[in-house]
Amino acid sequence: MKRILFLIVLCVLAAGCSPESKYLGVWVEPVPGMEGTFQGVKLEKGGAASSVNMQTLVYQSWALHGDSVVLTGQSVGNGQTIDFAENFTLRKEGGEWTLQAQDGSVVYRRNK
Repeated sequence: MKRILFLIVLCVLAAGCSPESKYLGVWVEPVPGMEGTFQGVKLEKGGAASSVNMQTLVYQSWALHGDSVVLTGQSVGNGQTIDFAENFTLRKEGGEWTLQAQDGSVVYRRNK
């Protein structure tokens, strides 16, 4: 019985240690000019993504490609819809994890 319980616990722990698990959660940045307001992305299991406080940038999915996270979605506004894909890198800065856009234009921090 103890052996079965041990194996069950081991399986549960192994499942929680998938490569994607360190990316899951809500990642945000301050909205320029709007103190105390944040925007960003929520990364969920299975590759689902959603925007946080952004109506015109609609994140839909995410995937790992080597060391990069590719976020896909649609930019909606001005009467047109444009599909996009953005590459991000997970980095640790000053003890804090960040998702940084490849071009450096966006730096999301994990929401606590």
